[in-house]
Amino acid sequence: MLKEYYNNLSTRGKILVIILIIFVVLVLLRFIMREDKEDKLGNYLISKGFVKEEDSTMYHKQVSDITIEEYENKVNNKENTTYEMLYFNTYNYHFIKDKMIYEDDISKSFNPIYNYKDNTLTYVYRINMYNTNIIIEGSYDNNTEEYICNPTFASEIDIDNANEDICNSIKYDVEDFSYEALTLITSTDILNEMKK
Repeated sequence: MLKEYYNNLSTRGKILVIILIIFVVLVLLRFIMREDKEDKLGNYLISKGFVKEEDSTMYHKQVSDITIEEYENKVNNKENTTYEMLYFNTYNYHFIKDKMIYEDDISKSFNPIYNYKDNTLTYVYRINMYNTNIIIEGSYDNNTEEYICNPTFASEIDIDNANEDICNSIKYDVEDFSYEALTLITSTDILNEMKK
């Protein structure tokens, strides 16, 4: 029946049918290749201890031995504690850390994002101490080792060289996360696929 229909088409119609078939095949191939790439990366992340989140392109790995709820309870009881979770988004190739520290009435949160597609690292670091909120936003370039740090204060702080001291103190966290990101994915095939 399809063969009869095809034979009855004009030359122009036959060309359109062939183009349509080629288009459908290309779309399906692209979809299959994308799925294969995500499966390969997902399987790699699972081998590194990550867990896939349901109906999502996100994977997570809890680094600390306590949950977020346990962390919050310890903070409420003024106990020194740390919570850390890693995330990887296989859609945009972002590696993300969510680290929170509470120590001696000072709370800090460190949220860096490493983008494997363009090898950029951006971060937000928050410090709450002595009724002062400090928000530091910046970036780090692995190729040039350029470190950008821009602290802003929610209230006045009267510490000499506060910006420089704060930036120097978190630079090590930024460099450590950069190293962590660079050593997480060691498969050259996967790294090359993420850059496409």
